[in-house]
Amino acid sequence: MVTDWYKGKGIGATLMKHGTRLLDENGYLGYLESSNPKNISLYERHGFEIMDEIRIGTVPVVTPTIRERRS
Repeated sequence: MVTDWYKGKGIGATLMKHGTRLLDENGYLGYLESSNPKNISLYERHGFEIMDEIRIGTVPVVTPTIRERRS
């Protein structure tokens, strides 16, 4: 069973900082999809913008986000 000991410790933010640094160093566009609405604010804090929502039947809503290239 997965425990919640890691939540609120900044691990997600640390991973996002590393990932966005790599995007920036290489001039890449960033793209993420999330089926968990709780993750969206983390992505937005790191420069990702919501593109839309994908709704298909009864599956969870998927939210695609994009982060433009930065120099």
